Amino acid sequence: VRGLFAELAGVEYGHLQMLQRITPQDMIGRESAPIEDLGLAKLMVDVEASEGLGLQEAMILAIKREEIAVNLYSQLASWGGQTAPLFEALVKEERQHKAKLEAEYDRHILTEN
Repeated sequence: VRGLFAELAGVEYGHLQMLQRITPQDMIGRESAPIEDLGLAKLMVDVEASEGLGLQEAMILAIKREEIAVNLYSQLASWGGQTAPLFEALVKEERQHKAKLEAEYDRHILTEN
C-alpha cells in the first residue's frame, strides 16, 4: 500500500504540473477505459488525517480524498468554457485513482474482516 500511495502522490504532483502548463486544447479527444466504481467511499466513515494512522484508516482517507477531487473537478467541468475538457480529463484520472484504491481496500481490508 505504501508503494501505491507513493505512486498516486507522484501522479497527483503530475496533475499540478499539468494544470500549470496545459491548455484545454491539449485535453480534447483524450479517451480512457470505463471505470468501475465499487461505491465503497459512500459506505465509509470519514477519517481525520493524523500521524500514525493504521492501514485501514489511511486507505479510507485516501479514497475519500479521491472522491472529493472527483467532485471538485466535476463541478469545475460543469461550468463549461475552455477549461471544461481539462477538468473532465482530471475527473477520469481521479476516478481511476479512487477505483484503484477501492480495489486494494477490498483486497486487503475487506477480505481480512
